[in-house]
Amino acid sequence: HKQDVLKGPDGFEKCKHHPQVNAEFVCIDCDVIVCHACILRGKHVNHTYHSVEVHRQNESNRLAGSIDRVKETKSMLLAAIQGVNEQEEKVERSYKIVCNEIAEHFDRVDKAMQERRQALLAQTEKLRNKKLG
Repeated sequence: HKQDVLKGPDGFEKCKHHPQVNAEFVCIDCDVIVCHACILRGKHVNHTYHSVEVHRQNESNRLAGSIDRVKETKSMLLAAIQGVNEQEEKVERSYKIVCNEIAEHFDRVDKAMQERRQALLAQTEKLRNKKLG
């Protein structure tokens, strides 16, 4: 595999099967870096290959495309998160409004019940006084 590449003292990648020769090609079928001898006479005859530079450029383009897609996805996710946050704030505001309306309604009901209680007690007292009086 490409991670098995040897580097010579000159800094160039060397062929795994021919360590004295610079690896100038990538065998696409086997996913390894090889030299011209491997392609012409070795295990990689009739395989698909690219030069190391072309392969690096292809990989660079592929990675750039992936990065662009990740950035686009990130933007979409950030927008979705923003939308969720806005909805959460809207729900929170609505919740507070409804809680206040419920409290106000029950305060009115409680006040009406207290008033009705006082009226009934007063009426009951009047009836008692009338019968006793």
